[in-house]
Amino acid sequence: MRICKKNWFSFILGIGIVLPTVASSFMTTPESSRYLDIELPFRCSADQPSEGEKVASSIALSERDFSVRLPNQSDELPRYHVNGFSFKNKTADVAVAELLEEAGIKVVAEKGTYPTLSAENLRGEFKAVLEELMKLGNCFYTYHADEKTLYLSRKAKAVVQVPHNEMVMMAVLDALNGGRFNPIEADWEKYQIDLRLSRSELERVQLLLADLVKGKYILATQIQLYSLDSDVSDVHWQSVVDALGKRDISSIQNALVGQAIYLRSDVSEQRFLNAAKKYFTPVALASGKAVVPNGWKTRFNFNQCVQYPIPYNDLSVFLRTSMKKKGMAQTVLTLDSSKGEVASFDLDNNLNQKIVIVGIPVPKGSNPYLKQELMLTLQFHFIQLIKKGEQNG
Repeated sequence: MRICKKNWFSFILGIGIVLPTVASSFMTTPESSRYLDIELPFRCSADQPSEGEKVASSIALSERDFSVRLPNQSDELPRYHVNGFSFKNKTADVAVAELLEEAGIKVVAEKGTYPTLSAENLRGEFKAVLEELMKLGNCFYTYHADEKTLYLSRKAKAVVQVPHNEMVMMAVLDALNGGRFNPIEADWEKYQIDLRLSRSELERVQLLLADLVKGKYILATQIQLYSLDSDVSDVHWQSVVDALGKRDISSIQNALVGQAIYLRSDVSEQRFLNAAKKYFTPVALASGKAVVPNGWKTRFNFNQCVQYPIPYNDLSVFLRTSMKKKGMAQTVLTLDSSKGEVASFDLDNNLNQKIVIVGIPVPKGSNPYLKQELMLTLQFHFIQLIKKGEQNG
């Protein structure tokens, strides 16, 4: 049997199945597949908060709701006693190899540099001594009994369990992103986060979970990014400020680059936009939400939720918040791109505060006469984390 069909290659198995070749090109582009993420529908919905976000001012949590564990993929270690093991100025992998040499266990270390250690007269159960060396050397081990081989690595797979609450899950994810933990995989059915951690990173994750369970605050931030165009060369934001006046604006903060305009609590973002439209043409570029645990930093990448091309490559906003008193927080906001810091603000924000950041320049385009800049709007919402059983306390 002979099969001839243009652009197809036929592979005929003995059972008569014909397998065509894979097409030479994909329908989807690499760019369209870059940000496949299950959380994007509610991450990128700043104008439509989730139901829990609308009503929640507090979330009850229990210490049992949080955990971080290292899945045990190691076989049981042989049981014997260590008597007076000493070494000086040796890297952790070399020291472990010497410890296991007498037991006939081979050590295979992940490539890279291990810290230099010294110890004298180590005694005790073999497993306890090995664990101590792992902590000192900031590394992990996996033992395969059938190979009689112990594998060393500087990072281990960790599973973080959080309560079945969308805002808390996002707070943990955003704090991990702000701390540049990579890669991160989230399971939204089990409310689990998988990642690889060094021992120092493991301690930071444990500290984050401990902070959340203590009953502090998280700060939910709705973010909108706009591009503003104007063909009027001498247009100024002062004209917008004059049009709104003290009845709509509570204060203004001037920074090295840009200004932060604090709107009064009863003034909508749309009212500000209507005033700005008299002088600028606003185009919504991206919108979404970030959740910041008290005292931690989060990173929101606008490219995750982009609607139109953004003038800067890889534009992100970093937020670090600290509660000052009930209903008030201090938030450090930094706009950052692949070329470095764009602008920075030290904001004092209260409950449900609305802030508009204006005057952020963009790289020069093809039309030198067109005035263009970025505008960022933020609305903050505080959510208190309360230990279960203390709601009425």
